[in-house]
Amino acid sequence: MKYIGTIVNTKGTAGSIFVGEVPVAVEKIKPGAIIKIGYSENFGKNFTLKHWKKNTKGAILDIEGITSKELALTLKEQGVFCSQEDIVKTERKNNFDDELLDFIVVNVDDETEIGRVIDYWEMPANDVILVQTEKGKLPVPLIEDVIDFIDNDSQVIGIIPMDGLFDLLNADGERDDVVE
Repeated sequence: MKYIGTIVNTKGTAGSIFVGEVPVAVEKIKPGAIIKIGYSENFGKNFTLKHWKKNTKGAILDIEGITSKELALTLKEQGVFCSQEDIVKTERKNNFDDELLDFIVVNVDDETEIGRVIDYWEMPANDVILVQTEKGKLPVPLIEDVIDFIDNDSQVIGIIPMDGLFDLLNADGERDDVVE
């Protein structure tokens, strides 16, 4: 199952739920889909989706059995998870997928080359490209504040480094906070 957002509020009095943090690529979830709602996928409870409507800030959904604002409020701050097969994705206008592998990443501030894209991660909040630099691997979020342009013809991605971005760079390319 895939994380598709967090319940942040109710909508109206009939039990509609507002979900935030919905990934850009998730345009719709098929009616009748079995979704899980809980603090994690493993501890989620199964529900049947009646209706899904995406807007600019998230999505509004109706769930079978949730018929009042009071019932909907019991689910607030819990995650929503759905089978990949029930998600209808939008086509991405900038090819944010494996087609970005081997693109050169440059700093638009000083026009220096940072490195090459070696991996692509689909994440709940926003997708990330992993860039191999001379000093290690650098995760770069695919958000408007960071990505200035993607030139598919030249295979170049221009980024505007946000504060702290290069702090994510490790010489060995491994994360310090991961315990095996």
